Amino acid sequence: MGLIVLTVLITFITIFTAPLPIDKEGWLTERVWTQAFVQTTQDGKFDYSLEIVNAFQKKSNARLFIRDVASGEETRIPLRMKDEKISIRGGGAGEEFAWSHLISVEAPQSIYVLTTTEYLKKEIEIFEIDMETKTSRRLE
Repeated sequence: MGLIVLTVLITFITIFTAPLPIDKEGWLTERVWTQAFVQTTQDGKFDYSLEIVNAFQKKSNARLFIRDVASGEETRIPLRMKDEKISIRGGGAGEEFAWSHLISVEAPQSIYVLTTTEYLKKEIEIFEIDMETKTSRRLE
């Protein structure tokens, strides 16, 4: 009888003192923030959106989500920002609160310029995006 009472007591203690489930998102799996809307380049060739991975953490990073309108192909291009700690700033929804703007260059046609805005972080950065090689290069 004493063994049964002890087993029940240990079972209840284990249930009530067991650790709560741990949120693995952000350190084991990626936590991705993205704008609430997708923008389109002024030439209409690409839809794009800036994605922030693990924002507010030491090893946060950014990447550019690109979808070719003609083929439907989707690509994510990593962006090497100066400050590893990206902090998304306040703002509302809509294009006037965009985190970035992607503009085509006259020549060559595969080159675009991505400019971040103050709604992503204080320091505005400019990147050259090559759509053929799917690479980025910081200009400023």
